[in-house]
Amino acid sequence: MSTDDKYQGYEQVPTDHTRTALISTAIVLVILLAAAIFHAPYVAPVSIAQLAQNDPVAFISDAESQLAATSDTAQYGPPYTFDTAKTYVIEPLQRFYAANASLDHSALDQYLAATDDQRAAWNKNYSDALANATVVGGKVQVAAGDYGPVPAMLEQLRQIAAQGWLDTTPSDISTESLLFLGDSGVLDDMAQARNMLDVQWGMIHEENPHYPGAWWLTPVSAMYNTIFKNDDNADLHVAMVLGVAMLVGLFWPFLPGLRSLPRHLRVYRVIWRDYYRSVS
Repeated sequence: MSTDDKYQGYEQVPTDHTRTALISTAIVLVILLAAAIFHAPYVAPVSIAQLAQNDPVAFISDAESQLAATSDTAQYGPPYTFDTAKTYVIEPLQRFYAANASLDHSALDQYLAATDDQRAAWNKNYSDALANATVVGGKVQVAAGDYGPVPAMLEQLRQIAAQGWLDTTPSDISTESLLFLGDSGVLDDMAQARNMLDVQWGMIHEENPHYPGAWWLTPVSAMYNTIFKNDDNADLHVAMVLGVAMLVGLFWPFLPGLRSLPRHLRVYRVIWRDYYRSVS
Protein backbone atom coordinates (compact mmCIF):
# COMPACT_ATOMS: atom_id res chain seq x y z
CA MET A 1 0.00 0.00 0.00
CA SER A 2 1.40 3.33 -1.03
CA THR A 3 1.55 6.32 1.30
CA ASP A 4 -1.16 8.05 -0.74
CA ASP A 5 -3.47 5.04 -0.43
CA LYS A 6 -2.81 4.86 3.33
CA TYR A 7 -4.26 8.32 3.95
CA GLN A 8 -6.97 8.18 1.32
CA GLY A 9 -10.26 9.46 2.69
CA TYR A 10 -8.63 11.79 5.23
CA GLU A 11 -8.62 15.50 4.47
CA GLN A 12 -5.11 16.89 4.28
CA VAL A 13 -4.10 20.53 4.56
CA PRO A 14 -0.71 22.16 4.16
CA THR A 15 1.11 23.03 7.41
CA ASP A 16 3.07 26.26 7.95
CA HIS A 17 5.59 25.36 10.67
CA THR A 18 7.02 28.87 10.75
CA ARG A 19 3.59 30.33 11.46
CA THR A 20 2.97 27.71 14.15
CA ALA A 21 6.29 28.51 15.81
CA LEU A 22 5.59 32.26 15.77
CA ILE A 23 2.13 31.80 17.28
CA SER A 24 3.51 29.52 20.00
CA THR A 25 6.24 32.02 20.82
CA ALA A 26 3.71 34.85 21.00
CA ILE A 27 1.52 32.84 23.40
CA VAL A 28 4.49 32.14 25.66
CA LEU A 29 5.47 35.82 25.68
CA VAL A 30 1.92 36.85 26.58
CA ILE A 31 1.90 34.36 29.45
CA LEU A 32 5.27 35.62 30.72
CA LEU A 33 4.11 39.24 30.47
CA ALA A 34 0.90 38.47 32.34
CA ALA A 35 2.90 36.64 35.02
CA ALA A 36 5.15 39.68 35.43
CA ILE A 37 2.21 42.09 35.74
CA PHE A 38 -0.15 39.93 37.80
CA HIS A 39 2.45 38.11 39.84
CA ALA A 40 1.80 36.53 43.22
CA PRO A 41 2.70 38.92 46.04
CA TYR A 42 5.82 38.23 48.07
CA VAL A 43 5.00 38.01 51.75
CA ALA A 44 8.01 37.99 54.04
CA PRO A 45 7.93 35.11 56.53
CA VAL A 46 6.86 36.03 60.04
CA SER A 47 8.93 34.73 62.94
CA ILE A 48 8.42 34.08 66.63
CA ALA A 49 11.12 36.68 67.28
CA GLN A 50 9.06 39.32 65.46
CA LEU A 51 5.98 38.36 67.46
CA ALA A 52 7.93 38.64 70.74
CA GLN A 53 9.35 42.03 69.75
CA ASN A 54 6.30 43.64 68.14
CA ASP A 55 3.38 42.24 70.13
CA PRO A 56 4.46 41.23 73.64
CA VAL A 57 0.87 40.66 74.81
CA ALA A 58 0.14 38.27 71.93
CA PHE A 59 3.36 36.37 72.57
CA ILE A 60 2.84 36.10 76.35
CA SER A 61 -0.82 35.10 75.87
CA ASP A 62 0.22 32.44 73.37
CA ALA A 63 2.99 31.13 75.64
CA GLU A 64 0.59 31.05 78.60
CA SER A 65 -1.93 28.99 76.62
CA GLN A 66 0.85 26.54 75.72
CA LEU A 67 1.99 26.37 79.35
CA ALA A 68 -1.57 25.74 80.56
CA ALA A 69 -2.29 23.32 77.68
CA THR A 70 -5.33 25.37 76.63
CA SER A 71 -4.09 26.38 73.18
CA ASP A 72 -5.64 25.04 69.98
CA THR A 73 -2.53 22.94 69.43
CA ALA A 74 -2.67 21.46 72.93
CA GLN A 75 -6.34 20.59 72.49
CA TYR A 76 -6.09 19.40 68.88
CA GLY A 77 -5.18 15.76 69.40
CA PRO A 78 -3.45 13.49 66.86
CA PRO A 79 -1.15 14.09 65.11
CA TYR A 80 -0.20 17.01 67.41
CA THR A 81 0.07 15.14 70.69
CA PHE A 82 3.26 16.68 72.10
CA ASP A 83 3.42 18.37 75.51
CA THR A 84 3.09 22.07 74.63
CA ALA A 85 4.25 23.26 78.07
CA LYS A 86 7.54 21.39 77.68
CA THR A 87 7.96 22.11 73.97
CA TYR A 88 7.32 25.85 74.02
CA VAL A 89 8.19 27.00 77.55
CA ILE A 90 10.00 24.65 79.89
CA GLU A 91 12.53 23.02 77.57
CA PRO A 92 13.50 26.26 75.73
CA LEU A 93 14.14 27.93 79.10
CA GLN A 94 16.15 24.94 80.34
CA ARG A 95 18.27 24.92 77.18
CA PHE A 96 18.89 28.65 77.51
CA TYR A 97 19.90 28.30 81.17
CA ALA A 98 22.25 25.47 80.24
CA ALA A 99 23.95 27.76 77.72
CA ASN A 100 23.94 30.72 80.13
CA ALA A 101 24.65 29.32 83.59
CA SER A 102 24.75 32.75 85.27
CA LEU A 103 21.09 33.55 84.55
CA ASP A 104 18.49 33.50 87.29
CA HIS A 105 16.26 30.45 86.84
CA SER A 106 14.43 30.63 90.17
CA ALA A 107 11.05 31.32 88.49
CA LEU A 108 11.19 28.11 86.49
CA ASP A 109 12.46 26.17 89.51
CA GLN A 110 9.55 27.43 91.61
CA TYR A 111 7.05 26.55 88.89
CA LEU A 112 8.39 23.00 88.45
CA ALA A 113 8.46 22.42 92.22
CA ALA A 114 4.78 23.38 92.65
CA THR A 115 1.92 20.90 92.64
CA ASP A 116 -0.24 20.40 89.56
CA ASP A 117 -3.16 22.14 91.27
CA GLN A 118 -1.01 25.14 92.20
CA ARG A 119 0.35 25.45 88.65
CA ALA A 120 -3.17 25.20 87.25
CA ALA A 121 -4.36 27.99 89.58
CA TRP A 122 -1.47 30.27 88.62
CA ASN A 123 -2.08 29.65 84.93
CA LYS A 124 -5.82 30.26 85.21
CA ASN A 125 -5.35 33.51 87.12
CA TYR A 126 -2.71 34.83 84.75
CA SER A 127 -4.61 33.79 81.64
CA ASP A 128 -7.68 35.69 82.85
CA ALA A 129 -5.59 38.76 83.70
CA LEU A 130 -3.98 38.83 80.24
CA ALA A 131 -7.35 39.75 78.73
CA ASN A 132 -6.74 43.30 80.06
CA ALA A 133 -2.96 43.40 79.75
CA THR A 134 -1.01 46.47 78.69
CA VAL A 135 2.59 47.02 77.64
CA VAL A 136 4.72 49.33 79.77
CA GLY A 137 8.36 49.82 78.94
CA GLY A 138 8.22 46.91 76.50
CA LYS A 139 6.95 44.51 79.17
CA VAL A 140 3.48 43.07 79.71
CA GLN A 141 1.65 44.43 82.73
CA VAL A 142 -1.48 42.99 84.36
CA ALA A 143 -3.49 43.78 87.46
CA ALA A 144 -2.10 42.48 90.75
CA GLY A 145 -2.99 38.88 91.48
CA ASP A 146 -1.77 35.46 92.51
CA TYR A 147 0.22 34.38 89.49
CA GLY A 148 3.24 32.83 91.23
CA PRO A 149 6.38 32.74 89.06
CA VAL A 150 4.44 32.56 85.78
CA PRO A 151 4.77 36.26 84.71
CA ALA A 152 8.52 36.32 85.40
CA MET A 153 9.04 32.99 83.66
CA LEU A 154 7.12 33.97 80.53
CA GLU A 155 8.76 37.40 80.35
CA GLN A 156 12.12 35.67 80.42
CA LEU A 157 10.87 33.39 77.63
CA ARG A 158 9.74 36.44 75.63
CA GLN A 159 13.17 38.03 75.95
CA ILE A 160 15.01 34.99 74.66
CA ALA A 161 12.39 34.52 71.93
CA ALA A 162 12.98 38.11 70.80
CA GLN A 163 16.61 37.12 70.23
CA GLY A 164 15.50 34.33 67.87
CA TRP A 165 16.06 31.51 70.36
CA LEU A 166 12.74 29.81 69.48
CA ASP A 167 12.96 30.22 65.71
CA THR A 168 14.04 27.84 63.00
CA THR A 169 15.24 29.10 59.63
CA PRO A 170 12.57 30.28 57.13
CA SER A 171 13.71 27.61 54.67
CA ASP A 172 13.40 24.86 57.28
CA ILE A 173 10.66 26.09 59.62
CA SER A 174 9.47 23.44 62.04
CA THR A 175 5.90 22.27 62.55
CA GLU A 176 6.13 23.37 66.19
CA SER A 177 7.06 26.93 65.18
CA LEU A 178 4.17 27.16 62.74
CA LEU A 179 1.72 25.86 65.33
CA PHE A 180 2.94 28.38 67.90
CA LEU A 181 2.50 31.23 65.41
CA GLY A 182 -0.89 29.86 64.41
CA ASP A 183 -2.09 29.83 68.02
CA SER A 184 -0.98 33.46 68.45
CA GLY A 185 -3.43 34.69 65.79
CA VAL A 186 -0.75 36.54 63.80
CA LEU A 187 -1.10 34.22 60.80
CA ASP A 188 -4.89 34.65 60.80
CA ASP A 189 -4.43 38.42 60.78
CA MET A 190 -2.08 38.20 57.81
CA ALA A 191 -4.47 35.89 55.97
CA GLN A 192 -7.48 38.12 56.62
CA ALA A 193 -5.63 41.16 55.25
CA ARG A 194 -5.07 39.20 52.02
CA ASN A 195 -8.57 37.68 51.76
CA MET A 196 -7.17 34.23 52.44
CA LEU A 197 -9.24 33.05 55.42
CA ASP A 198 -11.48 30.03 54.93
CA VAL A 199 -14.59 32.22 55.26
CA GLN A 200 -13.15 34.44 52.51
CA TRP A 201 -12.74 31.44 50.18
CA GLY A 202 -9.03 31.90 50.68
CA MET A 203 -7.97 28.89 48.60
CA ILE A 204 -8.72 30.80 45.43
CA HIS A 205 -7.17 34.08 46.64
CA GLU A 206 -3.53 33.09 46.75
CA GLU A 207 -2.70 35.86 44.25
CA ASN A 208 -3.25 39.59 44.64
CA PRO A 209 -6.69 40.20 46.20
CA HIS A 210 -8.32 41.47 43.00
CA TYR A 211 -7.15 38.70 40.69
CA PRO A 212 -8.07 35.00 40.56
CA GLY A 213 -5.50 32.64 41.96
CA ALA A 214 -6.01 28.90 42.27
CA TRP A 215 -9.44 29.03 40.65
CA TRP A 216 -9.41 25.27 40.09
CA LEU A 217 -9.84 24.86 43.86
CA THR A 218 -13.21 26.64 43.77
CA PRO A 219 -15.20 23.38 44.25
CA VAL A 220 -13.10 22.56 47.33
CA SER A 221 -13.50 26.05 48.79
CA ALA A 222 -17.22 25.95 48.02
CA MET A 223 -17.65 22.73 50.00
CA TYR A 224 -15.77 24.19 52.97
CA ASN A 225 -18.05 27.22 53.00
CA THR A 226 -21.41 25.57 52.28
CA ILE A 227 -22.29 21.94 52.97
CA PHE A 228 -19.33 21.38 55.35
CA LYS A 229 -19.24 24.89 56.83
CA ASN A 230 -19.92 23.78 60.42
CA ASP A 231 -18.37 20.34 60.11
CA ASP A 232 -15.57 19.59 62.57
CA ASN A 233 -14.33 16.88 60.18
CA ALA A 234 -14.58 18.99 57.03
CA ASP A 235 -11.08 18.02 55.84
CA LEU A 236 -11.97 14.33 55.92
CA HIS A 237 -15.37 14.74 54.29
CA VAL A 238 -14.13 17.04 51.53
CA ALA A 239 -11.36 14.52 50.80
CA MET A 240 -13.95 11.73 50.64
CA VAL A 241 -16.11 13.68 48.18
CA LEU A 242 -13.09 14.40 45.99
CA GLY A 243 -12.03 10.76 46.21
CA VAL A 244 -15.44 9.55 45.05
CA ALA A 245 -15.46 12.11 42.23
CA MET A 246 -12.01 10.94 41.13
CA LEU A 247 -13.08 7.30 41.17
CA VAL A 248 -16.22 8.12 39.15
CA GLY A 249 -14.07 9.86 36.56
CA LEU A 250 -11.60 7.00 36.51
CA PHE A 251 -14.25 4.30 36.01
CA TRP A 252 -16.60 6.40 33.87
CA PRO A 253 -16.16 4.19 30.75
CA PHE A 254 -17.33 1.16 32.74
CA LEU A 255 -20.37 2.67 34.50
CA PRO A 256 -23.70 1.95 32.74
CA GLY A 257 -25.66 5.09 32.01
CA LEU A 258 -22.76 7.47 32.62
CA ARG A 259 -20.69 6.03 29.79
CA SER A 260 -23.58 6.70 27.40
CA LEU A 261 -23.86 10.40 28.29
CA PRO A 262 -21.46 11.62 25.58
CA ARG A 263 -23.57 9.92 22.92
CA HIS A 264 -26.80 11.45 24.26
CA LEU A 265 -25.39 14.92 24.95
CA ARG A 266 -23.81 15.03 21.47
CA VAL A 267 -21.12 17.49 22.52
CA TYR A 268 -18.77 15.72 20.15
CA ARG A 269 -20.77 17.14 17.24
CA VAL A 270 -19.87 20.64 18.41
CA ILE A 271 -16.20 19.80 18.72
CA TRP A 272 -16.10 18.13 15.29
CA ARG A 273 -18.68 20.45 13.73
CA ASP A 274 -16.67 20.95 10.50
CA TYR A 275 -16.72 17.24 9.82
CA TYR A 276 -20.42 16.78 10.58
CA ARG A 277 -21.27 19.85 8.53
CA SER A 278 -19.51 18.31 5.53
CA VAL A 279 -21.23 14.94 5.82
CA SER A 280 -24.73 16.21 6.62
